[in-house]
Amino acid sequence: MKRKAIATILATAMLFSFSACSDTSNKKDKDDTDAVTENSEVIEDTEATTTTEETTAEPTPTPEPDSWFKDQGLTITPQGDFELVTEFVNGGNLGSKITVASNVQIQETTEGVKDGYKVIQAYFTLDFSKYFDMGDFKLVVDDRPSSWISVFDRYTGITYEPGGVNVPIEYNGQNIEVKCDFEWSRNETMDVEYCLVYVLCPVDYDGAVFYVGHGAGGASKIADGKNIDYSAKLYTIDELPFYDSNGFPYTYFSANDK
Repeated sequence: MKRKAIATILATAMLFSFSACSDTSNKKDKDDTDAVTENSEVIEDTEATTTTEETTAEPTPTPEPDSWFKDQGLTITPQGDFELVTEFVNGGNLGSKITVASNVQIQETTEGVKDGYKVIQAYFTLDFSKYFDMGDFKLVVDDRPSSWISVFDRYTGITYEPGGVNVPIEYNGQNIEVKCDFEWSRNETMDVEYCLVYVLCPVDYDGAVFYVGHGAGGASKIADGKNIDYSAKLYTIDELPFYDSNGFPYTYFSANDK
């Protein structure tokens, strides 16, 4: 009887010991599982944060060069049809304000010029025909509306006048030379004027701005008794006598419409 009691006590102790070991093992497995789950959540959160930062990061903007054109508050008009607002400067209709249907087409080419250079060609058409025929006025040969077409550098404002000479321009930290020329013509009935403006410049140069307006009757050399000497200095267009266009607006164009 005593031996049986001892055996029963030993069996109970072994069972308690086994149960205790089983509980410890289960608790350890649970703790390990929780740790793995928590670590996985941390890794996922880290990856999500990294992905979000890469997606929302913005590139550093490229600085634009200083622009005289922008500082003056001027804007480019897309090439194509536009209206020239001007007036007659001589004859019986002197001072009469008119609106002239006009057009400009601009293109670039590297054909026929030396390597590294291009030619920009701006072709202007000014149609005065309604004033020759059934319009408000009847014109004679010398009774012409005022029109002025020229070109300058957008970054400095320096004019390419006079045509046919090299004008030094600083562009992207380099000194370059730009040259322009003009060809004016009229149709057979003298009621449409054409002006072809050529600009010879380096192939990567984008500073040419063409402009058209009333001007000052073509009087580009004398203003209020002051002689304009292109050989003595470089002029920005606001230094020229016709820049204010006698109160009439200028319209500005470029090869890329920008």
